[in-house]
Amino acid sequence: MRKWLSGFVLLMMLASCSVSKPFSPSKKYSPEALAKDYDIFRSSLEESHPSLYWYTPKDSMDFYFEVGKSKLKDSLTESGFRYVLSYVISKIRCGHTSARAS
Repeated sequence: MRKWLSGFVLLMMLASCSVSKPFSPSKKYSPEALAKDYDIFRSSLEESHPSLYWYTPKDSMDFYFEVGKSKLKDSLTESGFRYVLSYVISKIRCGHTSARAS
């Protein structure tokens, strides 16, 4: 029974790998999709970051958030979008906050 269960689990793990979508680093995302994700990014930081305004005042962070959003006029790849997020995150001046690849 144990061998059967182990074999079944292994088979499911292998099957899930073959079903996943291939990653394409050159895939571009629409400005609308990027703006939606950017709004989630901003609201998540504003609601959850413990020291968002510790080193940079709120009015300055609001300015940097708007600068970041203004860079989303064209389609971007994931790395291009991460570059925009990293610009805003750098203004927080918190070494524990970063944008990582998905």
